[in-house]
Amino acid sequence: AGVCAIVKLQIDQQAVMTRSAFAATLQLNNSSPQTLQQVKVTLNITDANQQSATNFFGITPPTFSSLTAVDGTGVIAPNSTGSASWTIVPTAAAATNGTTQYFVGGQLSYLEDGALLTIPLYPVSIMVMPSAQLQVQYFEQSVVYGQDPFSSQIESSIPFVLGVMVENTGLGTAHNFELTSGQPQIVDNQKGLLISFNI
Repeated sequence: AGVCAIVKLQIDQQAVMTRSAFAATLQLNNSSPQTLQQVKVTLNITDANQQSATNFFGITPPTFSSLTAVDGTGVIAPNSTGSASWTIVPTAAAATNGTTQYFVGGQLSYLEDGALLTIPLYPVSIMVMPSAQLQVQYFEQSVVYGQDPFSSQIESSIPFVLGVMVENTGLGTAHNFELTSGQPQIVDNQKGLLISFNI
């Protein structure tokens, strides 16, 4: 006729879906006998009106091949080719009115034989499609029947419902969506009740 104990549970779940992204690679061919030093690359993304739109994208740190860096300390050896590659991921705000065009360009600078050279990078067009935005809500049965703690008679537990509703509030389709779930874990059981769960 009262509360015997309180048990807290935790269920780890992971939702995965495919997102759009763009691969950007800049290749530099140093055909001179001089080492190119202080290599720096600044990426800039603009919209169709040539206004800056870089804040609508996430840009990963670059990976390099025969190039040490692009932050102003990069070096390319004589008679060699170096490259830097980025992954550009649009945010949900990048395409709110259907497929939207952007241009990826920027600026390259380097030091050659004591002279600092600056070269604009020709903008390349990309088309960004609307993305999905998922909201996950959980529903559980309000009354769960198990062993009566005040009875010595062994009673079978009755399965109860744990529901998950996923709503796409974005303008794009969520492709290859997958939801994986772990088994419930007891995170607080002060009285040490003999209890277990399975999904």
